[in-house]
Formats: sequence, C-alpha cells, structure tokens
Amino acid sequence: MASASEISVEAAERAINEANAMLLDIRQAAEYRLDGHIPDSINIPAFDWEHGFYLPRPGFAEEVDALEPDSLLIVACADGRLARGAAERLMTHGSWTDVAILEGGLRSWEVEDMPWEVDDDGEDGLVGAWV
Repeated sequence: MASASEISVEAAERAINEANAMLLDIRQAAEYRLDGHIPDSINIPAFDWEHGFYLPRPGFAEEVDALEPDSLLIVACADGRLARGAAERLMTHGSWTDVAILEGGLRSWEVEDMPWEVDDDGEDGLVGAWV
C-alpha cells in the first residue's frame, strides 16, 4: 500500500485552484465552523472525541468515497497529525488512491496568510451549547 505524501501550503493552493483538487478538513464540526476553515473545503470528521481519546469514526471512509475519488484529495487537520491517520484509512478502506496531507496542517495555512473564513452565526446546526 502506498502512503499519503505531504503537500506544502503553496502546492496545495495551486492544486486546489488549478487542478481541481479537493480539500478535506477532518476536524470536528465545531472546530471547522468556529475556529475557521479554508474556503470551499469539505468538512467530514474522521475521528470522534470520547473519554479523552480520538477514536476512528465509523463510516468515515464510505462518506468520503461518496465525493467521487477522481482527483487529488488533500487531507487537513489542525497540525497534520490526525490527517495522516485519516489519509491512511482512506487509502486502505476507501477508493482514494491520490491522497496528500497538508504539511503542517491548517496552522501552516494560517501562518502563510492564505484565504480563511470563520462562520459568524454561532451555534446553528451544532450539537451542544457554546456558552
């Protein structure tokens, strides 16, 4: 099995803009909405947070497969660590063969001052309460 390679912020931006690559943000919905995300990225959480641990979320690979795996898929999380595990799951249990991990994660994207958006409508659609 091939492993996912890392892709730099600059190369990822080119691939998204010029080669129709997809960016998959695997963080929790609350992180995606309230901490911010890359415009036009797709949010499908790869892990559930339970009892202080990240556990693989059942059905993740199947849900991502529904996106039609015919282009480069760039997997991103906050710092890149969880993205590696998610990318490996997609390549092992999913239909994706061309998978890359955003080098340094979303933090590196922000440091490079790349496009970023934060949802400003608060709790709409989120499970739980933010006080």
